[in-house]
Amino acid sequence: MPKAALALAVAGTLVAASHTVLAEESCSGSGTPMTVEAVKAKLALDGYTQIKDIRSHQGCYEAKGFDSAGKRFEIEVNAYTGTIVNKE
Repeated sequence: MPKAALALAVAGTLVAASHTVLAEESCSGSGTPMTVEAVKAKLALDGYTQIKDIRSHQGCYEAKGFDSAGKRFEIEVNAYTGTIVNKE
């Protein structure tokens, strides 16, 4: 039984690590990144209406706020494409 628990712990760690790597890779792009205003406009179209904070880091914008249903969100958006790459 302890071997099974160890295997699950290792698998969980690998999944979490790969998710982080995928999010960072998906924020790559070329050309000029979108402006903060353009990202806010795109997010508003997607239902993220109350953006309280948006910051740029490693090719992504991290946005925090409330969606149209009043639910808190924290997401990462590719700065070059405007695609949501990670939701919390």
